[in-house]
Amino acid sequence: MATADGSGKPAVDTRSVYLGLRLAHPFMAGASPLSAHLDGVRRLEDAGAAAIVLHSLFEEQITEAESGRLHGIDPFDDPSLARHVEMFPPSNDYPFEP
Repeated sequence: MATADGSGKPAVDTRSVYLGLRLAHPFMAGASPLSAHLDGVRRLEDAGAAAIVLHSLFEEQITEAESGRLHGIDPFDDPSLARHVEMFPPSNDYPFEP
């Protein structure tokens, strides 16, 4: 029988599976200011986080749509922006809610 400290008591098995990932323990860092930058992610890893939840890649779409900033922008007023916008489908095809 495995022991944690040689005392004969069984070691606690904290292994877990989350979304198909095998984790050493169930303690994960949620999306926070610490996971917003690579240095923070490395610090969380060094501190022993089993997994790190990152911010949504499309969070800015949700927050900008809620604040109304997207609705007031005319991309065709700026030719350099218009070239990039032409590649995307119309904005009503994107869900702006979680």
